[in-house]
Amino acid sequence: MKISLCIGLSAAITVLAPVLAAFGGPADVPCEVQVITVPDKASLFFDKTPKGSTPAVVQAMAGEHLLVVRKDGFEEFRKTIVVEPGQSRMLAEFKLEPVRGLVVIVTEPAGADITIDKAQRGRSPVLVTDLLIGKYKVVADMRGYFRTEKDLVIEDSVPQKLEISLKSNFGSLSIESEPSGADVSVNGVPKGQTPCKVTGLAAGELDVALSLVSYRQYRQKAQVRVGEDTPVKVKLDPLPGSLVVNSTPQGAMVYVDNQRKGKTPLTIEDIAIGEHRVRVEADGYEPLARTVTIRQAERISEDFGPEKTSGTMEILTRPAGVRVYIDGQDKGVTAVESGKSDAISMPLTIPLVPEGSRTIQLSKKGYEPQKLTVDVQRNSTATLNPVLKRIFVVDTVVKTGTRAEDSYAGFMVERYSNGDIKLELKPGVFRVFQNDDIKSVEPYKTSNTAPDQNEIPAAP
Repeated sequence: MKISLCIGLSAAITVLAPVLAAFGGPADVPCEVQVITVPDKASLFFDKTPKGSTPAVVQAMAGEHLLVVRKDGFEEFRKTIVVEPGQSRMLAEFKLEPVRGLVVIVTEPAGADITIDKAQRGRSPVLVTDLLIGKYKVVADMRGYFRTEKDLVIEDSVPQKLEISLKSNFGSLSIESEPSGADVSVNGVPKGQTPCKVTGLAAGELDVALSLVSYRQYRQKAQVRVGEDTPVKVKLDPLPGSLVVNSTPQGAMVYVDNQRKGKTPLTIEDIAIGEHRVRVEADGYEPLARTVTIRQAERISEDFGPEKTSGTMEILTRPAGVRVYIDGQDKGVTAVESGKSDAISMPLTIPLVPEGSRTIQLSKKGYEPQKLTVDVQRNSTATLNPVLKRIFVVDTVVKTGTRAEDSYAGFMVERYSNGDIKLELKPGVFRVFQNDDIKSVEPYKTSNTAPDQNEIPAAP
């Protein structure tokens, strides 16, 4: 505490105070003692006599005096002051200390996390020495026990003890499986194998998982209740098998129990345990089928080598560019060898043609279509060299001007990338029209006005 003394009488007067007192001098004058407290409005007692509340001024004669200051929520303050003879003023300034409680918090069992008004205070037992007068909310929290709250009231500095009894929230699970021997985990923590009893579980919803080789993993939520044993009985589902199907050649269609599954090589997962009929089919090959047995969690591999029932056809046409159909199915166009004339094509090879009598149709614009019958032998190649007969059909009119003699009718042989057009004006008579000279190109109609083709001079 800080005590400030006001300015007193001069040293000379202090020395002469006894002499002056004999004549009724300054020694008989009371001293003004100004009392200030932080905080203020504290009750003041001066020599046991109430003097109101602070701040206050008390008249005091020379000598010792007892100052007592009291305020709710603060420690009582006592101080003896000495007024010197002849001293006229004194300042007494005091800071009051708030009352703090002393509390020991214990729990049963010990080790609970303690919070006071949401502030962490450690684990029980806890000694708290800094609580001011007032009401507080004490919370004890511990795994396996219910969270418990209690009110704490600090009225003075008298030590007190707060006891909190925790109620267990443990429960247990009795777990069985069919078949037994499954690994058990609760909330991801291994707990042994079935049948087993898992104890010391906190109340609430827990995740139970069972795992056994060749069976699907089982997961479920189990509700654990305080003081209760909850039964969990599980029938494990066996894992299905899988089937791998290969064939030579690849690309054969696979059917399982007459249901299409895809083309080889093929892996079929999650196929039911038991017998299944597996069939493979490929164009040009004998279909093959067999019965396979799928066992639990096993992967079965089946290889098929169907016998070929087809031959190959090789077609070389004169001219090139002929579209080929076999039994009505488009098999492509005979191609021109790079840098060669289109008078003859490169061979068009068509594999996997079913054995037996096949109908071949050939078509190209400007040529008479052909229809042939070919006997295809298994594992052999049939070679054809058909020659298509040229026909002349007027289908296009090219105009190079507005006059009638500027119109040319003929067969469109080719239209080049630069816009030039090759036209057959008469059988065997060809002319190339430059793109810059062409005014229009129209399909030929009987109504088209064009000169007699016999009058059209052949192009050089």
